[in-house]
Amino acid sequence: MFVEAKDGSDGVSSMKKIGKTFHIAAFGYLFVFCCVCLTAYAQSNDGPSRTQCRQWDDSYLFLFNFFLALGLLLPLALNTLLPPVLGRRFWPLTSPRLRLVYMSLFAAVILSTLFVAIPFIMGFGTFIFAGVDQGYFGCETTKFGATGLLFGLVGSGIAAIAQWPAVLALLVGACAVGGLLAFVVSAILVNRVGLPSRVRGIT
Repeated sequence: MFVEAKDGSDGVSSMKKIGKTFHIAAFGYLFVFCCVCLTAYAQSNDGPSRTQCRQWDDSYLFLFNFFLALGLLLPLALNTLLPPVLGRRFWPLTSPRLRLVYMSLFAAVILSTLFVAIPFIMGFGTFIFAGVDQGYFGCETTKFGATGLLFGLVGSGIAAIAQWPAVLALLVGACAVGGLLAFVVSAILVNRVGLPSRVRGIT
């Protein structure tokens, strides 16, 4: 009887040791699993690197400079092409000054919507911004040696996306300058080949 009781107590103690070992192992596995999950979460939420920010910022600035050039040339092109086609249907196009104002405003609205509004509505990575990743928004507070707008004349060291009010103002200003350029070109053409030149030729 004594031996059997001793064997039973040994079995109970061994079961307790197995249970304790199982609990320790389960706790260890749970701890490792939590560490892995936290590491994966941290890696997924890491901000973009400086190299990535610089690459995306340069791509964005390239598009910005292209849109500035469009702002200068688009009013001139519209002032040349649209009046002969739509002048009979829309009378403001027959007035040199009014049509330049309308052309400049139209160009400013189109370019500003495409370049400034679309990234905040649709995000990067699509359309004309295919070369700019969505993570570019995370570069607003990152110091990566940004060039700045107008080749460093405006906001040097600051990501271009963080300067969207200046981007908007520069695009509108470029369209206004484009309208003035179109007015000058139109005045020169009228003086040389228009009615005043013909009157001078007759007299």
